[in-house]
Amino acid sequence: MAPIPSSVPGVIGILQALEAIKIVTDMKGADPPSLLLFSADRTPSFRSIRLRSRKPDCAVCGDQPMIRELIDYVEFCGSGALDKSYAAVRASSTPHLLLDVREPVQFDICALEGSMPVPLKELEGRMEAVKEKAKESEGNGKFMGGEILCILGKQS
Repeated sequence: MAPIPSSVPGVIGILQALEAIKIVTDMKGADPPSLLLFSADRTPSFRSIRLRSRKPDCAVCGDQPMIRELIDYVEFCGSGALDKSYAAVRASSTPHLLLDVREPVQFDICALEGSMPVPLKELEGRMEAVKEKAKESEGNGKFMGGEILCILGKQS
């Protein structure tokens, strides 16, 4: 990761000061909600993304919100994080299959040792290779289990 150029905090500080002045002086514009992105090493340096307005019928922030507290994510998903249990599997040298369904660019950045890279969009066409790898991962004649790794957890 590259160091932050010294001018970046100043630019961000000035933008924050401008927003504070708008609040203090009650200068509310008719501008639609937006997100301003700044990058010192990219062109253009500034990018503005228009956000949609608040929906009156939104279950979280609408006029009559129905969702008022965070859910128990572990209970919602039906299982907790698997990193510690997978670390135990790796430490015990238990035969297993780790299928990495991320895109090649993501796999090239960081890959777990012994993982099998098969991008999700290629998975259906490469199922025979996955099945063969699963057979290699058998212990005592039966498949001992496996994990699927993706970039954000949405595909696993």
